Amino acid sequence: MKKYLVTAVGWDGQMGVTYDLEGTLQSVVFSDDCNWGFVQRKSSLRVVPGSDLLVAETFEACKTEKGGKAFSVTSADVIPTFEEFWAAYPATSDEKGNKKPAQDKWDALSNADRMAAFAALKDYKGKLKRLGYQAPQHVKTWLNQRGWIK
Repeated sequence: MKKYLVTAVGWDGQMGVTYDLEGTLQSVVFSDDCNWGFVQRKSSLRVVPGSDLLVAETFEACKTEKGGKAFSVTSADVIPTFEEFWAAYPATSDEKGNKKPAQDKWDALSNADRMAAFAALKDYKGKLKRLGYQAPQHVKTWLNQRGWIK
């Protein structure tokens, strides 16, 4: 997942925009001290899902009346939580196996492995469908076998 933090020059507060790995908008959050004029009309704010690559360019292209930079944009990868991974895993509750051992295995992974495992879930789901498997591996088994690498 990717998160962009947008700060407006000359205004207080920040806006956070978060996208999932497929580029779908997950959230737009304004800090409590945000006093940007358009924030007062949040219903008029439009963010297009799937426009992940345009966030930085769109805000950084904005100029002040004097031609200066109107916004600064920083980005960071967001490490998925175990709960997000568990919810996204392509299996029913019964098929996932025991949650606690799976979470212990998840907790032992590096942040890079967590991101890779989460990103691989879409492909894993497609693989299961293509191969006609009735039930996926238990979550702990998939994590132990580093299923995102295969």
